[in-house]
Amino acid sequence: MWNLKLQKKIPEFNHLAQLQTLTGLLPPVPRLEDFVKRTSNCVELQAAKGGPILLFYCYKGENIAIARTFASAGTLMESHSHQEKIILIVYKGCIEITFNNKTLKDEKHILNIGASFEILPETEHVIYWLKDSWSFTISIPPTKGFPDG
Repeated sequence: MWNLKLQKKIPEFNHLAQLQTLTGLLPPVPRLEDFVKRTSNCVELQAAKGGPILLFYCYKGENIAIARTFASAGTLMESHSHQEKIILIVYKGCIEITFNNKTLKDEKHILNIGASFEILPETEHVIYWLKDSWSFTISIPPTKGFPDG
């Protein structure tokens, strides 16, 4: 024998319409950059691919500036040059520098942990981060826009 229970009929509600109305009242979903505090001791550089590239203040004097620099794997800083001499010292990760000027056409250098490299003024180059990487970036004299302390 089947035992059937009678159920009360539940009145119908338009839950979807109510949900859509309430959802429209919610604040927008925050983006990661909403949580990043910008201060004078951190500068964010926009990369051509991946990124961003973050420079954190270490030291800035009249003739030299030093920053700790971070970029994630796959970040690409497009071809550029500096008026200043730049020295990179990698202490975590791996960075590739490609020169694309007439003198050093397509010359590539891979910088692993412990490697350093000097980029002379007005030398056109591309930087590609092969791994999540940290380095010291030394600018002689200080580059305009370098982070302040």
